[in-house]
Amino acid sequence: MKLVPLLLTFFTLSFIADAQTGKIEGKVTDAKTGTAISGVSVSVNGDKTITATNIEGYFVFSADAGKKYSIKLTSIGYQSKEITETEVTAGQVTHVEIVLDKVSKTEEGVIVSTTSRKESSAALITYQRNAPVV
Repeated sequence: MKLVPLLLTFFTLSFIADAQTGKIEGKVTDAKTGTAISGVSVSVNGDKTITATNIEGYFVFSADAGKKYSIKLTSIGYQSKEITETEVTAGQVTHVEIVLDKVSKTEEGVIVSTTSRKESSAALITYQRNAPVV
């Protein structure tokens, strides 16, 4: 009989705790083509907790309600973007649509150069004789 009030208290507290959080979800797409971008790193308020977009470009974060968050997105080949002032409401899902622009490559060309040593056969044989390991 004492178990029923205890269970009722537990469930009530769990609903109260759940009602004080919300979710941030979003979809990341390419600016030119409009296709979803998978593998984009997404962090909220610079936390160490980072998630990545799925194959359809979606991501989801749980967050405390009543606060404003900053969402940072980074991906190779795309311009990094930061969305500020994203507010989370208790028990609600805040949806954001994010468009990333491709970055043009502005790298310098790579120059590879080589030289060759021209030695006589006699010099190579002498080198081999004087080497500590044969």
